[in-house]
Amino acid sequence: MRPDISDDKPAAEPRAVVIGQGMNAWERQQIFREMVTQQLRNGPLSRYRRKRVVQFAAHLGINAVLAGRLVQQAQRDHHAARTARQPELRCVASAAPTPTIKPRAIILIIVGLVMINSWMIVRLLG
Repeated sequence: MRPDISDDKPAAEPRAVVIGQGMNAWERQQIFREMVTQQLRNGPLSRYRRKRVVQFAAHLGINAVLAGRLVQQAQRDHHAARTARQPELRCVASAAPTPTIKPRAIILIIVGLVMINSWMIVRLLG
């Protein structure tokens, strides 16, 4: 004989685990923004990586719309910081090293010029 299961309560659906339940919304957003910044240091976010980041935001209790805005803000900040550093790097990289002439090379050049001048004088007078 089968037991009657009509009186049993339905099984509760498993809830998504929310990380950082003891933190307020601002702290969770800061953690998420920092995580996105770290991801951007590895290169631009592909569609797949962006989707994974937004999924992680759900674990922090951040909805998808806010997560998208935070990702856009982090991308703008990252781009602004990267372009702000570029002129400094260009100035340093574009400075060509000045060639240094050793004293021995200078002496050889002077001796060569004197010999050419004396040869020209002898030829003109001779």
